[in-house]
Amino acid sequence: MTGKEVAKRLSRRKRDAMNRSVGELRGDYGFDELRWPLLLGLLGLLWLMLGLMSFSVFALPILGVICFVCSAFFLFSAASYVYTTRWGKFQVGADILHQLGLRGDEQLLDLGCGRGAVLLMAARLLPRGKAIGIDVWKAAEQSGNALSTTQRNAELEGVADRVALLTADMRQLPFSAGSFDLVVSSMAIHNIGDPEGRRQAIEEAVRASGILAPGRLPGS
Repeated sequence: MTGKEVAKRLSRRKRDAMNRSVGELRGDYGFDELRWPLLLGLLGLLWLMLGLMSFSVFALPILGVICFVCSAFFLFSAASYVYTTRWGKFQVGADILHQLGLRGDEQLLDLGCGRGAVLLMAARLLPRGKAIGIDVWKAAEQSGNALSTTQRNAELEGVADRVALLTADMRQLPFSAGSFDLVVSSMAIHNIGDPEGRRQAIEEAVRASGILAPGRLPGS
């Protein structure tokens, strides 16, 4: 193994360790749109019951096998959803945040921060900066979604001193142009029902970040 390969492997291990550190959150971040894993789980159980009845009541083994396959698909989908919303997305989010190459003094805005998973992971990387989270706090989009819940999570993560929370619509941000070094958003913009509204949210993110202005990107 060459020195370059060793250095690359060590760098990867260091990055993975940093990701685990940032992604290991102590707060409670609920479920994203809880109705979907519940619906998938319910469908899986219904198919399972129908499969059992196909063998024991209707004596239709082929139908029973088909039902078991459908049941396995829906139950696996429900389990995958739960894993993603409770664990997997944090590791992916931590990896993306590290790839941004933050200096630690940036002003960051999170659109639709919810209970603060991405916002608070980012705040850990901003010891001299500030992380601002905005949301309209709809519980239908995330279980238990509320400003007070996110504030509590910020305290549990030890970053409350560098986090601020506001109630605001991402289509009409209450910030002047170029107020932030970068703007992030995770599983939030799609909750705006109409394409025009989603376009407005993205345009507002560009305006608030001043991303088109020279020297605004992290590390530039």
